[in-house]
Amino acid sequence: MQQASNSAVIEHLQQRFIALLQRLTDSQCLTDVENQRPKNRHQYPLWQYQLWQDICHHYSEPQRHYHTLTHLAQMFHQFDKHQNQLHNPNAIELAIWYHDIIYDPTQTDNERQSADYFQRVVNTCPQLADLVAKQNNLLIQQVTALIMMTAKHEVSQADAELEQKITLKVQDSQYFLDMDLAILGSPRQVYQDYARQVRLEYAHVNDSAFKQGRKAVLERFLQRERLYFTQAFYAEYEQNARHNIQQEIRELTD
Repeated sequence: MQQASNSAVIEHLQQRFIALLQRLTDSQCLTDVENQRPKNRHQYPLWQYQLWQDICHHYSEPQRHYHTLTHLAQMFHQFDKHQNQLHNPNAIELAIWYHDIIYDPTQTDNERQSADYFQRVVNTCPQLADLVAKQNNLLIQQVTALIMMTAKHEVSQADAELEQKITLKVQDSQYFLDMDLAILGSPRQVYQDYARQVRLEYAHVNDSAFKQGRKAVLERFLQRERLYFTQAFYAEYEQNARHNIQQEIRELTD
């Protein structure tokens, strides 16, 4: 049953990714008129399928347990709920797809590496490179900025100034970051699964060091006045997120 469920998630994500590429490049192909998604994988260009396979390859790497295609599906669930509040949904979608494309738990620059990887993908794909050129690299700058914000999950003054320069709305950045952290406010069992998956990703770290590092990360979250930037996420997830974090800290302390 789980395998079938995973297969359905992957199929949905594939259709979604291809549909985004087609919107960005105005590709001509047969689509489902209702949701603007391809009817089947043989009806779109090879370059689009190859980019999708690249996404699958990276998010299915063996060191990943939480930062997988399932994480992307969870973020897109949030995206669909709040899409009407976004000024530039295409940039947000691209940022979701590529924000964790490089994920090595032994390294500290995954966000920078992911942003660089996204830029290489765009610049080496003629169809996307042509799109970016027409926009004076604006799209690539917007997506890169969004990916880099996930390093600290903050919108700094420097970020705000950059957003103004590249016409990226602060509200879009805030929704994107809230989507990424929605897991913190999930039901208790879902959160426990998430915490267990994070521990598996850091299997190379001994228990003592992991507990110390994980507690430090969680305590920094609790020190914030708000975990979520947008009122929508704050109202729905803030209280439960703080409860989940406090409970995990207690478990790490025992």
